[in-house]
Amino acid sequence: MTCVWDSIVCGLNKLNFNVNHNILLNHIKNNNKKTDTVKWNGETISEQMQNENYIAISNINISNNGYLCSTCDPLMLIICELYNVSIEHSYNDHKINYTMNNAKYKIRLSSNNHHMSWVSSHKN
Repeated sequence: MTCVWDSIVCGLNKLNFNVNHNILLNHIKNNNKKTDTVKWNGETISEQMQNENYIAISNINISNNGYLCSTCDPLMLIICELYNVSIEHSYNDHKINYTMNNAKYKIRLSSNNHHMSWVSSHKN
């Protein structure tokens, strides 16, 4: 679903990052790393999960515009890590939080089974 990419790009651009789908995708692939400073719903990401997420980001197809977002999503984690943001994702009214201590920014996203949209972005 391109709406995942569109929502993230919109959220980052509202914070003046000036990215598009290709810039964002190339940046995360070229700067892929373990997300050891990001917490998911207040929980530290295990070493095993960090390794699996690293592989998942490495395997994202640059030519594919679609992306299916999961509950604890590697893309959201790496976005937090690389852009120093926290993300609040409301999925069918369930809050999923990707947080970093001292994150400079926060992006809020909302989705259901079929669509994701950007809600707001602000400086912390």
